[in-house]
Amino acid sequence: MYLILRIVQNIIFIYFAISTLHVLILSVAGRFFQRLPISIPDSEPAWIAVLIPCYKEDLIIINSIKSYALQDYPKDKFKIYLVADSLQKTTLKLLKTFDINVIEADFDVSTVTKSIKLGVTSIDHREFPLTLICDADNILAPDFLKKINAVFSAGYQAVQGCRYTKNINTPMAILDSVSEMINNHLYRKGTYSLGLSSALIGSGMAFKTSLLQDCMQNNNAIHGWDRELQLLLSEREITIAYLESAICYDEKVSSQKAFKNQRKRWLDSQFTTLTEHFAEAFMNLGKKGGLNYFQFAILFNLFLTRLLNIGILGTITIIDAVIYFFFRSEILLSPYYWLALFTVYGMSLILAIPTAFMNGKLVSALLKVPVTFLGMFILLFKTKEARTKFDHTEHTINEVETSMHKPGK
Repeated sequence: MYLILRIVQNIIFIYFAISTLHVLILSVAGRFFQRLPISIPDSEPAWIAVLIPCYKEDLIIINSIKSYALQDYPKDKFKIYLVADSLQKTTLKLLKTFDINVIEADFDVSTVTKSIKLGVTSIDHREFPLTLICDADNILAPDFLKKINAVFSAGYQAVQGCRYTKNINTPMAILDSVSEMINNHLYRKGTYSLGLSSALIGSGMAFKTSLLQDCMQNNNAIHGWDRELQLLLSEREITIAYLESAICYDEKVSSQKAFKNQRKRWLDSQFTTLTEHFAEAFMNLGKKGGLNYFQFAILFNLFLTRLLNIGILGTITIIDAVIYFFFRSEILLSPYYWLALFTVYGMSLILAIPTAFMNGKLVSALLKVPVTFLGMFILLFKTKEARTKFDHTEHTINEVETSMHKPGK
């Protein structure tokens, strides 16, 4: 029995050690390594289709559409394609007064994947060679389209912009914002600095229209359609560039309930991607693009989310220390091993947080972490609920409320 317990402990320790090493490498790469900057030539503005899936976003969609008028890009060179799913009649009537293409959707069961597929098939790739995908709540920095156009002029076929926080109005919104910034640092800037593809994030991302149409034909994900898309791009040996200077503002969840619902979907898509593509990821390792496929299928899904990781590491460290020091038992591994992992993992996350977030508001928001961790831990056993229905996150913020400066500064 003692031997079995030791083996189980060692397996768990190795799992968290590999997870910690992975985060450490990406955090250091994002902070200290720099992939050669994208060569952006002077370029003629290309025609860009802006595809916006919109499900029950009556509160914010009108203001979002108006915000595109602020783009420093020829107004006759981009067109908005709005997939209107379950919008009110008054909203639809008002939307049709704008110079945009409104595509009314009527799905038996709504998903973002279906809206994207419907929208992209409505775009003529010969007229609009580039397609930008944005959420209904997104507001773009004025130079976003100009920068995206320049990247494609340099020869890229897929690019992820930097999704930045739109609001810090509650402690949960601050935590969600920090999580977003860490994601940008690790899975976009970090991976791209190492010569790999940037991870996609669902919005603020652009593609060659014909490529996107081809990939979306085989994408049927209920949740995590962007996870599936990055795998399909890897199969086609397409590298996803990351453009940190192209800012797309995105609303962060403001309540515990919204946070849990959102993370439940993400956990389900994480486990689904891992199980469905596990074997294929290893078989593709020797192929061109195989390393990108491996990171998207395995490395980004095998490990628990950062909140669960740091919470479990902290809990194990405390329990192990109590047993080790108070009961003088050596059944468990030395707590110093767990403390080392907890410290390295925590420092890696701190390294990934922009200095703009290092303030009193963040300290206040961190008081929510224990309760949020418990909620996330419970969600590990409820992910199947997310597979049976499309659970939408409601948005209500119409303006960019944060005064924090841009990432990288």
